[in-house]
Amino acid sequence: MRTAWFLLALPLLVGCPPGMDDDDAVSGECPPEDRFTSDPAACTENFCGLPTVQAATGNSADSFRVLTDGDTIPIWYGEQGGYHIDLAFGSTNLCPVVFVDFELYDVTGGADTLIHSSRRHVQAVRTPDSDPPSTQRWWPEQFRFPCAYWPNDPEHDPSCNDAPIAFLDELDLELRVATEDHNENRSASTTVAVDATCCN
Repeated sequence: MRTAWFLLALPLLVGCPPGMDDDDAVSGECPPEDRFTSDPAACTENFCGLPTVQAATGNSADSFRVLTDGDTIPIWYGEQGGYHIDLAFGSTNLCPVVFVDFELYDVTGGADTLIHSSRRHVQAVRTPDSDPPSTQRWWPEQFRFPCAYWPNDPEHDPSCNDAPIAFLDELDLELRVATEDHNENRSASTTVAVDATCCN
């Protein structure tokens, strides 16, 4: 009888193999060459495929929106003066704790001028019932852009000590987003052409 009870309990004792998470397990349909087991120091998960990242905007789960070429990002006027845009990202096949880099460039007429750059260390939020289960997102990077790029907004007239360069809402913009977790060489990047619209 003791032998029988031990055999029944064995699967419970063994559990998932190292790096396997019940909610994010790699199915048997994943080709072996696409499987990646995370370093336990980063997270205890297995992934199928390379990491991906999507540029996004929004300041909540409800307003989160993935950006594609030609989409618009709303500019909003802050209560303490100044103008902001909300940057966000979505990703797959990465651990929840990641580094993310946002870069916003003016590419009007072939230019490649950096307007904003920031690097954040964040914990992304997993999207329930998603495919793959590692689908996650994070928001927002509230970017208060330099007043030299403030839009032409007739409803507000904030003070700016810098000489104007251009109205952000009249420029051709590129948003470049890159993210990596704490595994070696696990990263992804993307670039989208966007327009900024004034003003919420």
